[in-house]
Amino acid sequence: MGYLRKTTIFSALLLSFSVSGCNTVRPIMQIEGTSTETLSLNRDASFFDHRKSRTQDKIFLCSYKFQGEIKKILRADRDITKTAGGNSLSWGTQHILYQKPLIELSARGYLCDDNESLDNLVTLLRSWKKQGSFLNSIVIKDGSCWKGSNPNADCPAHKTEEVALIFNAMTHAWLLNRQYFESLYDHKELRNYIALGNRQIVEHIATRTSNFQARPSGGIYAQMLQSNGMLLHALLIDDPKVFNKWKRDGLRKFNRYVEPNGLIFNNSYRGTRSVHYHGIGVDSLAQFKRLIEYQGDSLKNYGLEDRYWKSIDQAILAFSEPKKFESKGFKGKNHLKDEFSAIRDLKADNRGWLFLESDYIINSNTGNRELFASVITIGEEMFGPGQMTGWAHNNILSAISDYSSTIR
Repeated sequence: MGYLRKTTIFSALLLSFSVSGCNTVRPIMQIEGTSTETLSLNRDASFFDHRKSRTQDKIFLCSYKFQGEIKKILRADRDITKTAGGNSLSWGTQHILYQKPLIELSARGYLCDDNESLDNLVTLLRSWKKQGSFLNSIVIKDGSCWKGSNPNADCPAHKTEEVALIFNAMTHAWLLNRQYFESLYDHKELRNYIALGNRQIVEHIATRTSNFQARPSGGIYAQMLQSNGMLLHALLIDDPKVFNKWKRDGLRKFNRYVEPNGLIFNNSYRGTRSVHYHGIGVDSLAQFKRLIEYQGDSLKNYGLEDRYWKSIDQAILAFSEPKKFESKGFKGKNHLKDEFSAIRDLKADNRGWLFLESDYIINSNTGNRELFASVITIGEEMFGPGQMTGWAHNNILSAISDYSSTIR
């Protein structure tokens, strides 16, 4: 399958970026009312810096067998939101049940040259394609989503958001191991199933969060997350026009919601969950930044780079001194005031930025560096899905494998 050549290919791609540019990009300096153009897509770049040049026995992920049981998830309804518990799929365990194996198996296939893991992935995809799994999992009804500081308020849209994350993980699994998947006799049918899910579920969420006037109190994490999902979709179907559409969408959202000081409208002002939601928001920004950089573009081309690094600095300060970060007040209608609902620790949902920008953070003179270095080294909940695309999780795995050679 040519897996041993991946590192050489990736190195060559990086060199081509620096010398001549793998993509032709026509950058603009404005955001609104203009167009950005990526004329060709780099689909062969590694989506995370795993430093695969090291021997596999030094990568903790390759040192033990896959522990999951895919037989339990071979069957999945077309609309799994009807059987989800609570306000979200994760409360009913379904979100994690389906997404976690996709993330781990795809990482094993790539990092460890583990064809058995990829064979298990194919078994899942063939079963889900046959059933049309997840394709009708759309909840149209809007809930109150913590309105009036009520932590128990109904928020049905979360269910569809989390189904979108399942399709994110499928898309990334394919892109990460594209040579393997494209060698299958039915690869077009499997890819078309994933693409259909992206168009029906991921695009629904991305479009739903693009109307600023209809959702004036929204924040960047939900707004940006599935713009990223559609960028992955563009790479899956190799369509620069689709990539450009969702890059423009992401730039608009970035420009609207991220303040000059790096705070994020709504997300950074959520009361006792301000720290948590700022972390989730920065996750989305970090994913977007990396995705356009792999196509030869940069936030610097749009005057957004300074705001990005300030948002990272704000995240460092937030997790270092959470009570101080919470003290700035509220914006929006969905902040929480009670201590029971407080989230101030680094969790799977809010820590992707820490791994995506680990070098910057560890070398920073800001905040609690011991805390951040410890989390990167230990890598708790390494396969906890959280509110991120599958692509982001493999960045996390990369950082963990670079800092730790043992299973924690």
